[in-house]
Amino acid sequence: MTETASDRPTAADCLCCGTQLTGLFCAACGQRAGPQRLELRTLLTHFVSAFTNFEGPLLRTSLGLLVRPHIVVGDYLRGRRIVYTNPVQWAILTSGTSALIGHVLGRVGPVQIKVDGSTPEWLRRVIEQLGSNSSPLYVLVLLPGLAVAMRIAFGRRGGTIPEHLVVVLYGYGIGALLQLVWAGAVAWFGAPPGPAGLLPMVFTAWGAVGAQPTRSKVASVLRTLLAHCLWALLLLALGLVVFGICWLLGLIG
Repeated sequence: MTETASDRPTAADCLCCGTQLTGLFCAACGQRAGPQRLELRTLLTHFVSAFTNFEGPLLRTSLGLLVRPHIVVGDYLRGRRIVYTNPVQWAILTSGTSALIGHVLGRVGPVQIKVDGSTPEWLRRVIEQLGSNSSPLYVLVLLPGLAVAMRIAFGRRGGTIPEHLVVVLYGYGIGALLQLVWAGAVAWFGAPPGPAGLLPMVFTAWGAVGAQPTRSKVASVLRTLLAHCLWALLLLALGLVVFGICWLLGLIG
C-alpha cells in the first residue's frame, strides 16, 4: 500500500501515534511534542530525566516502594499503572543492578551459609552460588513460585496469581536494592549482616497490605509469612526431585 501525503504526520500531529496535537503533550499516548529529527541533546535529556524527574515512573516507584509500598501496590492493582514502572521491568532492573554493583564492588550476597569440610563438593558449589552477588537474579527466577504460594495462603478471594506476582516483584525488587545498601553498611560501618535477608519478605508483606484492603494488616502479614513457608517447602520438594534425578543419572556420587 502506497503512503500518500495525507497519511504522513504533519507538524500538528503526534510523531508517535499520529493523533492531532492540541497542546504540549499528545492526548492519546502522552508523548511530548517535539522535532522529528533526533538530536543528542534530546537523547541525553530523556536519559537524565528518567532518573531525576520526580514525576517520572521510575523515581516515583522507587520512592513510593521505599516509604509506602502498600500504596504503590494498591494503586497498580486498581488501575493506576502508567504512573509506576511495570513490576516485571522493576524487578529485572533492581535485581540486575544489585547483582552488577555487588559484583563490581566485590560484595557478597545478603545471606551467608557456613559449610564444613564434610560438605559434598556439588553442594558446596550450590551454597556458594546462593550466597554470591548473583543471588538476586536466582531469586527473581523463583518468584513466580512465591506468587503461587501467596495465592494458596490468601485463598480464592485473596486475588489471582498475577496480582500476587505484582506484590512479590515490587517487594523483592526494592528489597534487592536495600540489601545492596545494607551490604555497604556492613562493609564500611560494621552493621550486622543478618537482617538484610529479611528485607524482601518485609516489603512483600507491607505491599500485601495494600493488595488486600478488605483484610486486616495483621492478617495480610501473617498470610504473607505463611506463603513464604509454603514457598520454602515447594523449593525443598523441587530440590529433592532434581537431586533424585541427578542421582539416578549418576551425576552425583
